[in-house]
Amino acid sequence: MVTAAPRDCGAMGSRLRLLQAVDTEYTADSVEWCPLDGCRHLLACGTYQLQKPEDKSGLDMDEPQVRLGRLYLYSFSEDSSACPLVEIQRRDTSAILDMKWCHIPVAGHALLGAADAGGSIELLRLVGSEWNAPTLLLSSCCVLEEHCLALSLDWSTGGTSRDSDQSLKIVSSDSKGQLHLLQVEDAGLRAAATWQAHRFEAWVAAFNYWQTEIVYSDTPWACAASGTAPTRRASWPRAATTSTFSCGTLGTWSSRSQTCPRRAGCGGSGGTPASSTCSWRPACTAASRSSTARKQ
Repeated sequence: MVTAAPRDCGAMGSRLRLLQAVDTEYTADSVEWCPLDGCRHLLACGTYQLQKPEDKSGLDMDEPQVRLGRLYLYSFSEDSSACPLVEIQRRDTSAILDMKWCHIPVAGHALLGAADAGGSIELLRLVGSEWNAPTLLLSSCCVLEEHCLALSLDWSTGGTSRDSDQSLKIVSSDSKGQLHLLQVEDAGLRAAATWQAHRFEAWVAAFNYWQTEIVYSDTPWACAASGTAPTRRASWPRAATTSTFSCGTLGTWSSRSQTCPRRAGCGGSGGTPASSTCSWRPACTAASRSSTARKQ
């Protein structure tokens, strides 16, 4: 399920009003507004669903379950009050666990990165225009590791400024607790480095946008990996950091003091995630809703 609501940039106590709810059939895992000028009306949604076995009696417990996914591209029109969110593309894929738009155009195009259950990072290039049916086309794919899930990704381009000669990178995490650094080149994605960061699933990885040689990662299980030592380790016993909020608390951290969050706000309630991810643009907010607290 995807919901769209107007966003008031004023006081924190502002209320959200539901504009539209869209049934995505599979669990909506990730929603992302395109941040680029001329494309901010475009919303990408990634979904996740375990395939139900046709014959439960003959189910091989050692056989990995099939994870289905679908990528949707929507266009938002403020002029349409009834149904402002219109589907313009759908693409069947492996289950999608995270998506991020690159914050800058690459070779004149918007790029969307997707982390999927096949252990791959895919890059999709946006072609077309507002007047000529925008479409996402597969541009490049990099398999991180066999028999694992790619859980998250982030671009190194989120800072307020970026040198023209600065390389474009992606950091990704997987279900084996590994982090992967990928280089985005003209020929496609290239694996630059891989290291074991956690003993269990590494649910989230992100760049420090102002110092892109620094990356952050976390796991819902409060146990770091042995081996390559992190520069700094911080834990907060009240909640685990995951792509899905597992409790009703959202922490804001400072990179200068990572022992505890600077402030905490209300997220979901009752230990059930209110959303898998959310994304906003000046006109409205979009959120994906899931009924499961953790991927299977």
